[in-house]
Amino acid sequence: VQLTGSPVLAPARSVTRPYRWNWAARTMVIPVNAITTNTVKAMLAGIRSWGRAEIMDGYPTALAHLAQLGIDQGLEATRIPLIITTAEVLEPAQRELLQKYFAARVVNQYAASEPSCFVGECEAGSLHVFPEAGILGLLPFEGEKPAARHLARLVMTAFHNTGPVSMLYA
Repeated sequence: VQLTGSPVLAPARSVTRPYRWNWAARTMVIPVNAITTNTVKAMLAGIRSWGRAEIMDGYPTALAHLAQLGIDQGLEATRIPLIITTAEVLEPAQRELLQKYFAARVVNQYAASEPSCFVGECEAGSLHVFPEAGILGLLPFEGEKPAARHLARLVMTAFHNTGPVSMLYA
């Protein structure tokens, strides 16, 4: 099951069947902008009818919104063995909500859509860069001291592209 920011639904179908099937990828695709109090029942029923959802991935806010709407409406969730969050910071409360509602193991990962890097969560809960995908660097914002850094610019060099590799040297 994939929650996506892409608009994949025709407006007329958004309430009766607020998802699409990608048969080639064997994936149910749910657009995040279609997750509402009016559609959550059909979405959860669709996941249940699929019967073999092993992984759910998407934005933490969208996944948590789906789970919270299901709880608020008293809807039973299908157990999902693994939920992978991406593209946003996964807050501890979101992780807990997803673990409880879907009875799932929740892991966090980040992969730029270019793809220029990949960062994944290990069993111990720490994030690690996968160096075979690219080089990831953190640069301080202008005027900020490196030792006092809390926020930084993410600089990436992709190894998986069809053009020449462009690297930043400091």
